[in-house]
Order: sequence, then C-alpha cells, then structure tokens
Amino acid sequence: FHASDPDRLLRLFDEYENECRRLVERKLPLPAYDYCLKCSHTFNLLDARGAISVTERQGYILRVRRLAHDCAKLYLATRARMKFPSLADRALAEKELARHAELLADQPVRGGPAERRRAERR
Repeated sequence: FHASDPDRLLRLFDEYENECRRLVERKLPLPAYDYCLKCSHTFNLLDARGAISVTERQGYILRVRRLAHDCAKLYLATRARMKFPSLADRALAEKELARHAELLADQPVRGGPAERRRAERR
C-alpha cells in the first residue's frame, strides 16, 4: 500500500461507486457487489495511507455501507422474484416470499442522494 497514489485512489473510489450504482440501477446485484468490494478495498488503502481525515473516514464508511445495503436488497429482490429457487423446502420458500412481498412490487431501487435523504428521514 506504500506505493499507492492517494489521488488516484480517491478517483478510483468515485469511479467504483458510480459503477456500482449504475449496475444496481440495471438490476445486476452480483456485478454491483463486485464494485462495492472494490470501494471497500480502496477505502482501506486510503485509510491505511492516512489519506483521509477522521471526518471523511466516517463519510466513506457510510458510502460503502449504502452500496452494500443496496446490493443486498437488490439480490434479495432478485431471488424473491425467482421464488427462492435454492430453497429445497417449498413451504419455507413460500414463507419467505410472503415476508418479502414488497420487494416483488418492482419498486425502483433507491437512487441518488436526495432520495436517500428522504428515505432516511422516514
């Protein structure tokens, strides 16, 4: 990590974050999660280098957390739409479908910062 360029890492973090959001919007949870992991790794490099302040650190952690949350929510919705095919116990699959019915309503995945702030206020 000593050879890493903090300015480049900051740009990469933003690029990875944007790509993750784009893939979530396209409803591709696994590729989106790959970019979420890249953001996490890039954050760790920035943190280890001391390239971000304590205040910035908290913001970066929150950004990665939101990406991971959006990926997980999309993955769950994707599996629910497929009626949880990996569950051998069909009764359990039906129970999970009922529990996650709101995910089947084709609601748009949370988008930009304004939508996030509104959702957090609720």
